[in-house]
Amino acid sequence: MPMTAPKRRWFAFSLRTMFVAVTVTACLLYLLIGKPDYVVVQLILLFSAAYLTVLLVGIAFGSRDIRAFCIGAAVPAAGFFSAP
Repeated sequence: MPMTAPKRRWFAFSLRTMFVAVTVTACLLYLLIGKPDYVVVQLILLFSAAYLTVLLVGIAFGSRDIRAFCIGAAVPAAGFFSAP
């Protein structure tokens, strides 16, 4: 029986990768603090629209577990646009 390599899961990543991603995200968010308000508001709206778009694509084209995650994450993400 031929041996096949196991498929790599989409969300399988190392702890080092997670630390690097969190550090880069924290640095980008720190840079947003020093900007004028009108720039920050536009960037936050751009990032939240891109985040919601990624979730909607995951709902439409993702596998079972990715689709379930995207549905669960899209509910609070959509609430950002409907908040007064």
